Amino acid sequence: MENNKIKSFWKIGTISGMMSSIVYVLHVFIGGILWDGYNSIKQPISDLTGIDAPNARLLRGFTSVYGILAIIFAISLYVILRNCVNKISKFEMILLIIMEVSSFVGYSLFPLEGTNTGMTFQNKMHIIVTVIVVITTIGCTFFIGIGFSKIKSMKKLGLFVIGCGVIITISGVSTGIVMAKNIPILGLIERINIFTLQLMIFVLSFSLVKQNN
Repeated sequence: MENNKIKSFWKIGTISGMMSSIVYVLHVFIGGILWDGYNSIKQPISDLTGIDAPNARLLRGFTSVYGILAIIFAISLYVILRNCVNKISKFEMILLIIMEVSSFVGYSLFPLEGTNTGMTFQNKMHIIVTVIVVITTIGCTFFIGIGFSKIKSMKKLGLFVIGCGVIITISGVSTGIVMAKNIPILGLIERINIFTLQLMIFVLSFSLVKQNN
């Protein structure tokens, strides 16, 4: 009886992946609408929850809920599939947990002070957190894709995730180039990157929920 309750809990946890993606996208669009003068093409998403952002407190509420849901999903993914997948897939699921925890804790402790404030300690730490998140995101995405593609029942899902990984990698590299060259499309490139990640998480969550029904 107790084991059934535990299994039911983790199955419910898989839904949190879809919920986390929805909450994240909502925070981006609501933040852009509420901030008069905010430029989604030029400005990064982090500006919305930055220290001087006009609606930071409200939007940090969204990102806190997002972070908790994303961590629950990552752990649920590992718990449910750890005995059904290969070593590559197990490693990627651990990387996904590390990425979600690093993102939640790191961005909570070091919100951006603003893109025009210079390289303050706060902004340096924010960038370090971003580097950790980007590396673990790219790593876990490709490991998920490769691992799942080797499992017959998950091959299509694996190929989809690999495709997302390619987009995330290209947009991630482009972010560095855009920042170095001071090209005013940082917000656009970042949205391609992060929305692709959220789409991947949503599809993973949906597939897992569908599989367990």
